[in-house]
Amino acid sequence: MGVSKQRRLARASLAAACVFGMAGLWTSALYAQAEPSAAAIRTYQVRPNFWMLITPDGNLALQVGTEGALLVDTGRSGTSDAVLAAIRQITKQPLRYIINTSAGPMQIGNNAIFGALKGGATDGHGKGPTPAIIANETVLAHMNEPGVKLPAVAWPSDAYSARKRSIRYNGEAIDIIHAPSAYSDSDSIVYFRRSDVIVAGEIFSTERFPLVDRKRGGTVTGVLAGLNQLLDLAVPDVIVENYNEDGTLIIPGSGRLCDKDDLTEYHDMVNIARDRMANLVSTKRSLEEVKAARPLIDYEQRYSKPDWTTSMFIDALYAELAGSTSAKSGTPALK
Repeated sequence: MGVSKQRRLARASLAAACVFGMAGLWTSALYAQAEPSAAAIRTYQVRPNFWMLITPDGNLALQVGTEGALLVDTGRSGTSDAVLAAIRQITKQPLRYIINTSAGPMQIGNNAIFGALKGGATDGHGKGPTPAIIANETVLAHMNEPGVKLPAVAWPSDAYSARKRSIRYNGEAIDIIHAPSAYSDSDSIVYFRRSDVIVAGEIFSTERFPLVDRKRGGTVTGVLAGLNQLLDLAVPDVIVENYNEDGTLIIPGSGRLCDKDDLTEYHDMVNIARDRMANLVSTKRSLEEVKAARPLIDYEQRYSKPDWTTSMFIDALYAELAGSTSAKSGTPALK
């Protein structure tokens, strides 16, 4: 074989290797987007028997005891393997209960997979009853909306309709409290009394303006009412002047672990935002004029995010306060 032919073959082999290598990288990138690795989900021990699971999309919560494990929210669809791997790093106990804090994509995305775990075994090799799923009855209704139709295994097996549903698990009283018309009409606050931990769901975040799904009954007024419910439940360990530090710990829908002082700061921001908007709407300004005034300019850098911008939040507030059918719906894109 001549030298020139050898070089041509070598170049062809190298090109093929590059193509296949790039294809492999491209496939791996797609897989990483569809299903994050367990390493992408960080776990933080909040109490001796309580963990916060921090996913790229938001927070989940896990209580563990002699009776088994209880998970609050199941994460976005396509992340089930990573979530289960993160749970197994904490405990090999079976998953007996799931609580959904709303019908949002972060809350029910993996219900169909987790709700089918026989014996609650997180490795998929168990036998016996599947985990019980608790949520407000409106979550069940949203799961059966046209175009949604989740399988029955994903539905709440305990869809409560009262103001509060309470259970006792792992020696701890757990209150599941309905917060109507907040992020949506199906929000629940989950209060673990003995652990002194509250899981707030989408009502509270340290990273963005409050989400408002107006198509499903969400309102900023309801968010404020939900934040007031959280403030009533939280008890600080230390009160210094106007600061309420430590004590009850609060797991937000997204962002860092919080105490009552953090919650108060967020509540005040939402209240101020609503008051400013109410003042502008009362002057009969159009939505465009309100946006041009930039009423939330001092909060934009901290709370405006690409999937829920200041403009989208103002849309929701304007539609609610003006009662205008011409204003945009303000419904966030549920990815």
